[in-house]
Amino acid sequence: MRDGFRIGGLLTLMLGLYIVFTSLSIALAERIKEIGLMQAIGMSDRQITTVFIVEAGIMALVGAIIGLLGGIALSAIFVKLGYSSLGLSVRVWTFGIPKARLALIILLGLATAMLGVIYPLFKCRQITVVDALQQRGLHQKVAYSRRLYVVIILLLIIGVPGGYVILSEILEAPWQPAFHLVSGSSLLLAALLSIVFLSPKMTGGFIRLAAWPLSHFFVCEHVLTTRTVAHATERVAMSLGTLALVFAGVIGLKHMTISLKAQSQTWADQALHQRIFLTTPLMTPEEYTRFNWLPGVKSSIPMSFTVYAPFFIRGLQDNAFDEGPLSDHRDQYQAFINTPSLLVSGRLAHRYGISSGDSVTVMASDGPRPVPIIMVTDVYGYFIDSNDRDYAVMALDQMKKLFSVETSTANQFALILEEEADENQVRNEAHGWFGRDISEIITGGQKYAWAVKGIDDDFFVFEMLLVITGLLAGIGVMNTLLIGSLERRREFGLLQALGVTSGQLYRIVLFEGLIIGLAGGVLAILFGLPLSWIIVESLRLLSALPLTFTPDLTWIGISFLASVFVATAAGLYPAWKTLHIPVTQSVKYE
Repeated sequence: MRDGFRIGGLLTLMLGLYIVFTSLSIALAERIKEIGLMQAIGMSDRQITTVFIVEAGIMALVGAIIGLLGGIALSAIFVKLGYSSLGLSVRVWTFGIPKARLALIILLGLATAMLGVIYPLFKCRQITVVDALQQRGLHQKVAYSRRLYVVIILLLIIGVPGGYVILSEILEAPWQPAFHLVSGSSLLLAALLSIVFLSPKMTGGFIRLAAWPLSHFFVCEHVLTTRTVAHATERVAMSLGTLALVFAGVIGLKHMTISLKAQSQTWADQALHQRIFLTTPLMTPEEYTRFNWLPGVKSSIPMSFTVYAPFFIRGLQDNAFDEGPLSDHRDQYQAFINTPSLLVSGRLAHRYGISSGDSVTVMASDGPRPVPIIMVTDVYGYFIDSNDRDYAVMALDQMKKLFSVETSTANQFALILEEEADENQVRNEAHGWFGRDISEIITGGQKYAWAVKGIDDDFFVFEMLLVITGLLAGIGVMNTLLIGSLERRREFGLLQALGVTSGQLYRIVLFEGLIIGLAGGVLAILFGLPLSWIIVESLRLLSALPLTFTPDLTWIGISFLASVFVATAAGLYPAWKTLHIPVTQSVKYE
């Protein structure tokens, strides 16, 4: 959980730094004419660079201070409300400030801000004074660079898989099990960046295709916007890529939680169905057999007889195996009852890489002994203790032959109910019959509900990270639309002079955001589905859970609509700003 949170936080930080870089680059690109005027009056490149670096440094420092104070305050509020990287199920009572990490983040922000100014300034040196004063077609040239993305793509294709192998060898850890996931995710991201940033014809065609359904409803806006956007792929590439990454992440996260819930449901059908778990003071067999008298109870199973050798093993009485998959296979049943052998849970089998027919070595009282595995199943032996779902089961009589186990009393029990019995009604009956003798009682349905709620609670913080990342994506789209409005200022002025209304002009800018949102949403689906498979497989490898990937149309649709909404909402401010520029100023822009 925490490792995933750190990765999500790192990706959010990287996206935030990228937004800072592009925002300052775009802001400087809007001031090309000012740079040309400075050059015209005789200022040197060094003086111009100093002016903009000092200005950017002041803004970055003020922004870093505001971000630091705001981040600390927000973190304190989250801790107060019980939100942390551990989810909502674990309460954090302390609040500390990691000074070294915060200092590193501030330095990264300042360095990125400086780079966001220095990089376009360096490119401005290649522009003549006349071109700078005319300001024709230079915004994209200054603010964007294809070479930067070529380097990033090569690093993803070669550097990430190679670095993973080298690091694994240094740490003496096996790299083969997860190599296909690491290389697959880096290749997937490289493919997305290649399509968005290095394939203008493909991106342009993709934008036209995404905008085509709207051509019947917004004819004027479609004609005036689609062609411009399709030919300005470098300008919209950053927004498309950001939207695709963010909402592909949403699709991936939701499919991960869906797979966890589906696995929990499968496990609950075996381990929790028609069961009640209760804890009491120590009872003798004569005392706890009274649980069998409860209406609706088929049998009561003592769950207190356990050892750890080298994993958790629970010994159960023979009547615990009268039903279920073991009872359907008489040969296996007889072998399990009459010889030292094990049933292992699905998670334990996956963790140790074992299956039916294998043998494992246990530390018996007289030393190590190989014990065969009869079956992998979660039907028998689950109890709400600290070992949860990593356990094995042994027949109690066989356990007493291998281990020193006290079986004269027990205080943990599982009640197996009749199929038609109501769990809540039996629980209430147990309270009525035994009252003070029961210190804790939980139904199987309650345990399953808590397990599902725990998944939602634990990943709530991830969802908050995605919300923050979505806001950053919206800022990126807004920057794109702002520079687009700047480049088309003269075009907008001429359209107004020819009779285009303010409402139509407003819709043109919003329509551009809508197109970007549509294209970004489709890209998010195309890359989010394979990303979801990679995430689920990675979690299966890390958690030892038998997870499966099943596409969920609901969250695919929600992610697509969210991409459209964020991009369209991001166009509100650029559209408003466009309307407040006088026609005469727009026409005289160049």
